[in-house]
Order: sequence, then C-alpha cells, then structure tokens
Amino acid sequence: MTALDRVAEMLAGTAVDPRVAMVWSASPGHQADIVTSILVELPHAIKTHPDQLVLLEVMNPFGIAQRRDIDLNTILAEDPELGQEKLESIKEEVASNILKGLDAGAHGVLYRLDGAYPRANTPMQYGGYYLEHDRELLSLAEGSTFNCVNIEGEGEIYFDFVSDLPTHAFSWSTVHNHISLEEARKMTPTKLALGLKDADIHLARNFDEIERLRERLATT
Repeated sequence: MTALDRVAEMLAGTAVDPRVAMVWSASPGHQADIVTSILVELPHAIKTHPDQLVLLEVMNPFGIAQRRDIDLNTILAEDPELGQEKLESIKEEVASNILKGLDAGAHGVLYRLDGAYPRANTPMQYGGYYLEHDRELLSLAEGSTFNCVNIEGEGEIYFDFVSDLPTHAFSWSTVHNHISLEEARKMTPTKLALGLKDADIHLARNFDEIERLRERLATT
C-alpha cells in the first residue's frame, strides 16, 4: 500500500501494520508515511517526498505572538480593541500561510497549538481569547487528506478544551505533558499521534528516532 492508502485505512479504523509513522521533518532519503515542512521549504519537501504525505507546519496566533514578545493577554485586558486588532492581524497571517501551503500541494497541516496550558493562559483566557480562532484556522484545512494538532506546553494541558477541534489527529509531548493516552481517549475519538506503542500513529521528531521507536516496540 502507498502512504496515502495506509493513512486512509488508519483513519477508517482498519489496523495497519506497521502503524502509520509520522516524522516531524522532511529530510530527503528517509521513509515515513507522513512528513512535515515549513512553508518556504514546502515545494522542495513535496518534490523529495513524492510517495509520502507532506504537511505544512504552522504555529497558531498565540504562539506566534509569544515568539515575537507580544503580550496579547495584557493588551487584550488593557485595550480590548487594540488587542483584537493585533490578534486578527496575526490570525490573517496564519490563514494566508495555510491557504498558500494547501495551494502549493500540502496534504494538510501540522497545527502547532500553543497556549492551552496554565503557564501561558488561564482556562478563561485561552477559551475566551484564542480557542475559536484556532478552530476557525483549522477549518481552512478541514477538507485536507490529513491534519494534526500538536498541543504545546508543559505540565497540564487543557485537552478538554481542544478535544473537539476539527483535525484528524492530536499529538503532544508525553515527556512534558501530564495527560495519558488513556485519558485522552476518554475525551476524544480523534486519532492520537505519539511516541507510544498503542498510539494510532507513531510520531517522532526525526527519522532515526522513528526507527529506534519501531525497534523498541517490536521487542515489547
């Protein structure tokens, strides 16, 4: 089966052996069902991975603001009109990149969702300021072959808030986040992409890691 066939079978609920592999990289010369790429490198990634699904990696508006040292929470609290203007501006940038990536041939998006954890936002802040923007941006890619939301942050994550977002899969760091595979399955029927044996999709940060993961899982 092709990677496209394997992903389609997995999404339909059919067991695929070995499980679908997703690697957060698009280094040429390696194998995985799903790889990822930032926008500027997307044409090259699609060209060098003709037999894999290639996802566009995008950061959500809150995450972009954080990386630009823009304190959206303070601005939104002190000057709501200015805060919404800044948030909408970043949101339009993300939307434009998603549409450009899909037009360029990406099979979907890897949506990096930052902000749904206590050190970044209270539940009221994330739910009130950012959640629906994340939902609207993901809806732009809703008809794609495969989308994945990577929930970023440390410690507790507000998985109950994001569990119904329109995506084919969720992923997160099992080292830095305190939610188990079993807990997540109780909150969503959506597929889970993790570096764990029983995950629906085996996720790794690089191709060497996915090989080591498969070797380790084969012996357990």
